Parts: sequence; structure tokens; C-alpha cells
Amino acid sequence: MTCNICGNDTFEFVPFRIGTPLTVQQGNKNVPPKCRKCGSVERHRIIKTVYTNNKKQSNKPLLFSKDPAIKYLPSNTEVSIYESDNSINIQDINRQDESYDLIFHHHVLEHVEDDELAFSELCRILSKGGQMYWSVPSPTLLEETKIDDPKKNHMGHYRWYGNDFIKTVESWSDKYNVTTTPIYETDIVTKFKDCIFLTEKE
Repeated sequence: MTCNICGNDTFEFVPFRIGTPLTVQQGNKNVPPKCRKCGSVERHRIIKTVYTNNKKQSNKPLLFSKDPAIKYLPSNTEVSIYESDNSINIQDINRQDESYDLIFHHHVLEHVEDDELAFSELCRILSKGGQMYWSVPSPTLLEETKIDDPKKNHMGHYRWYGNDFIKTVESWSDKYNVTTTPIYETDIVTKFKDCIFLTEKE
């Protein structure tokens, strides 16, 4: 059992899910999910699998938030880190239309006050023929999306997404002229099954 991002074979448990709506065990509870070398957990390795199976040639990639994904993305990937000098406001992206042909954002929208506005901006800067790989925390674990106050939960979430979010994404995609496919994949380490969204613009 090895990490598909860095090849490491040692893992450790992480306590951060305690006290959140995601306390439902993800995958095999006896298998530690966090790679001790690159820091990846289930979602990172699942994203790597989905990206490897679906990727196209990219000339202008963009990644929101530092992520182990940077290890396998193109070397010219632009990285926006929240509250840093290069931070991009995802609700008001200061870029021209169709500026990027590959966009990654994982576990970002739950921290954004207006998630639909952010999605519309991301679709605007995605070029024709481009791909956007993205995810939100475990929508497979909750039935309905729960609204929260980011000032009152230690993870800074405006919401915890549920299964109903799949329909919301379908509606957004129709509205902003893109196609979004939910891809269900299983982590090679813990066997946890999660949903990764692949948004494409024709």
C-alpha cells in the first residue's frame, strides 16, 4: 500500500474531523489516512487518480490553495494561496475570460460566502476545451447541505455539503454553459469513496 502521489508507504491518523459533521468514519477506520511524506489524505490521492485517468494537455494551469496536487501538475502551474501576496479573490477573479485551460480547487468552496458566484467566475476564466477538477468535503456522507457560521466552527466553513449538492451543481452547470460530471473514486489506502467533480467547457 503506497501513496500514489509520492510513493511513500507510511501513514498516520489525523484528528481534525472530530467535532465536525464529517465524524462518520471515512473508509477503513483501522487504516491511517495521512501520508507521512507528502501529507496527502484520501481526497488528494483520489484526485490524483481521477486526474490521471482524464487529463488533457495543459498550457495554462491554475491551482487554488497549496495542495499535494502540485507534485503532479504541470511545472508552470500558477498557485493562488489564500491571504498571500498572490492570492486571487475567487468571487471576483482579476483575470480575462478563458485565461486557463486547467483549474484545480479542492475543499475551497465551503470557505467561500457565495459559492455560486465563485463557480461562475471559475467557469468564466476556463477556456474552451479546458478542464476544472474540484471537490468539496465529502458530499457522500451527508444527505442535505448544512449551513454554518465560519466564525463559530474551527474549520472556517460556511456550509457542509450533502448529497443534494449534486443537483445544485447540475443547475449551476446548465446556467453557466459547462458540463460537470461527478466522478466517484476510491482511495487506494483507506478504501474511502469520494466524489470529484470534472467541469468542462466545450
